[in-house]
Amino acid sequence: MSDSVEAGVFMPLDDLLEQYAPNIMKAVSIEACQETSYNGKIYFMHMEKEE
Repeated sequence: MSDSVEAGVFMPLDDLLEQYAPNIMKAVSIEACQETSYNGKIYFMHMEKEE
């Protein structure tokens, strides 16, 4: 992922999540955010469907 981030393929989602999806950030664990982060910025989110 780091090469793609450095190349500008992905953009950080932090500001968008804060602005448009604050409830998602409240529901997702810190560990899950760390798994999908690079240099402290979130670049994608794992979403699991509850059954």
